[in-house]
This record gives sequence, C-alpha cells and structure tokens, in this order.
Amino acid sequence: MSAWTKVVVPRASCRWPNLCPDCLRPNPDGYLSIRSDRNKLKGSVFDWPVKYKYLRTEVPFCTKCGNRAMRKSKIAVWLIVAGGILTVALAVWFKLMGALVFLLGVGLAMPGCWLLTRGGRVVRIASYDQDSMILKIKRPEYAREVAQLNNVSGTSRLD
Repeated sequence: MSAWTKVVVPRASCRWPNLCPDCLRPNPDGYLSIRSDRNKLKGSVFDWPVKYKYLRTEVPFCTKCGNRAMRKSKIAVWLIVAGGILTVALAVWFKLMGALVFLLGVGLAMPGCWLLTRGGRVVRIASYDQDSMILKIKRPEYAREVAQLNNVSGTSRLD
C-alpha cells in the first residue's frame, strides 16, 4: 500500500463507492463503523472536560476485510492491557517508582496504541467540522472514487 491520500468531503452528504476500501472488490457485503481520530468537547463541569464526542460513520467493507480490521483492533486492546499488567509486574519486581514506571508503561503500551489508531486502517476521519470531513485513505484509487462520488475537486497525497 502507498502513503495516505487526503480527501475533503461534505459531512452531511458523504457517499461511499460500492467498493471495499481495503481490497477494492466491488459490492462489499457489510459495513464497518469508523470513528474520527480527533474529538470535540461535548460537555464540561466547572471548566473540566467531562465528555468528548467523536464522529462515526459506516463505511462499506467486504466481510473478510472487515473481520481482519476488527481482529486487529481486538489484538490492539489486548496488547495495551498486557502492557499495563507487565508494567505493574515489573514495577513490583524491580521496585520501580515514579517517572520510570510511567515511561515503562508508555513504552509497553505503545505497540497496541499504534495498532489501534494507525496500523492496518485504510480509511480514517482525520478531522471534521460542521460542514466537512477530512478523510485519509490508504488506497489512491479508492480516494479518487470517493472524491468523484462526492463531487469534490480532488485529492492530495500525504507522504
């Protein structure tokens, strides 16, 4: 696969091609819910953020690619949990304290965090506002199809 391709589409009327964004097979038989990378503050109490909202949308995927994406996200969650458990075990075993435990925890959880947020994903909602969504798409062919369907000017490569 190549570098990411950026496409800006209208938020209210975004349309998806009748292709799987991963394998590019026509007529995908399922949908996968994707969530935006960035959140917006939904509410606060005494100026402390309480809840964030993410934009979600359903993207057509074939069953095989959708299942693979779901499996990767489950593996990512398990890697994060295993990193946390291993951090606690090593901190107790070696009597580690403070910042060292924090750095160890971050280091051990990082592979799971990367896999959950970036690894294996082919369509991402990079950001959004009231009117539009900025999509990052791994396959340039699919990005061109999304741009044509949504009548937007074009795509730009992100290297």
